[in-house]
Amino acid sequence: MKSLLVWVSLLSGIFLFETVLADIVIPRNRVTHHVNIYESDSSSSSEIGELLSGSSLPYVRSVPRWHVVELASGKEGFVSKSFTKVIGEIRPERAQNELRLHYINVGAGMCTVVECPGPKAPPMIIDCGTVGLGDNDRNTTRTKKYVKKILDAHEKKPNLVVSHPHKDHYGMIPEVLKSVQLNNIWLGGDHDRYKLSDFPDWLEKQKAGGAKVHNESPEDFDNDNSPIKSDWLGCGLASVYTLTVNSGDNPNSNSHILEIRYQDFGATFTGDAEGDTEEQALENYSEKVKTTVLSASHHGASTHRSNHEEWIKATDPEVVVFSSGPSFGHPKCNVVKRYDDAVEAAPPHPTRCGDRSGFKKKLRNTRAQFVTSVNGLIVVSSNGESPLLLKCDGSSGCKAEIAHD
Repeated sequence: MKSLLVWVSLLSGIFLFETVLADIVIPRNRVTHHVNIYESDSSSSSEIGELLSGSSLPYVRSVPRWHVVELASGKEGFVSKSFTKVIGEIRPERAQNELRLHYINVGAGMCTVVECPGPKAPPMIIDCGTVGLGDNDRNTTRTKKYVKKILDAHEKKPNLVVSHPHKDHYGMIPEVLKSVQLNNIWLGGDHDRYKLSDFPDWLEKQKAGGAKVHNESPEDFDNDNSPIKSDWLGCGLASVYTLTVNSGDNPNSNSHILEIRYQDFGATFTGDAEGDTEEQALENYSEKVKTTVLSASHHGASTHRSNHEEWIKATDPEVVVFSSGPSFGHPKCNVVKRYDDAVEAAPPHPTRCGDRSGFKKKLRNTRAQFVTSVNGLIVVSSNGESPLLLKCDGSSGCKAEIAHD
């Protein structure tokens, strides 16, 4: 059993200063489950969604008796002022030497933004795509706005890593990064498979703007325990490693497994890695793949031995993040159970899991496992030493300091 998670103090050195980015609408404290979202400013109009207790939606404007909110689809809805209130969405100011990971709730897909530590360190985007949104997930427009706010705070051109050519990992990129010139682009798997209608043209424009494209990694490639050169894939004071890429015979098993190490902190990103991919990473690094925060392979799937026991034992994460949405029943309940003993204890917070018959009832989880479709945007911050700070914007129980090795 690992050490207990500690509730965050308002005087935490990591998050001492805060700035308001935008207004959001949340249920009032007396709401125990949800507030109905209506099609117009009348409770006799059609119900088009629910604003769950502990979650939020972007504020658009107010009219008599109603707040107007933006749904994940981009459509507007109306919630009663009697049961909701408008607050400022808080995004703490980032210290220069802080590593910050943004796991964006994009539904059935994956999209992560990394703010690297150090002066003028370039940010990094790891995957960005979806094949289905839940009511509180961020659509392409909302994701683009959020990513833009992060990138606008940095001087250096960002880098991009796409784990493999599946729509739920790269389909949003041409729009989300439409006006962004990148420095380096890493494409895992067979580069000829990146054929979504707008991606090839977008990639050519990036090349014309000076982006360097890395898409010819050999089979079972890794970088021999040495950091990737900073001018190829830098992350400021942190080091970046390829644990493996192109290690199988299909797009999922060819996923690029990437690790970012910053002093005592590590974060590992797995794409849709299968059991063979994970085993190759263990072989490449002699099983020395201990990490702090692990993005679960294939959204928490168990097919083709994704998230198998040896991988979990070797990575030994304090926190696991499942990037998943309303489709496919991810994460699987048997995978959630596998991670129970590996991760830290956590304050009670909602999560969910599924099996072949679909999703089971939401769980009240007391382990440091978080699911983007339930907990919303998940942000992890570290100064390289224990503890890390985790917070999310979609549920309760998601603001805490977590000790790590």
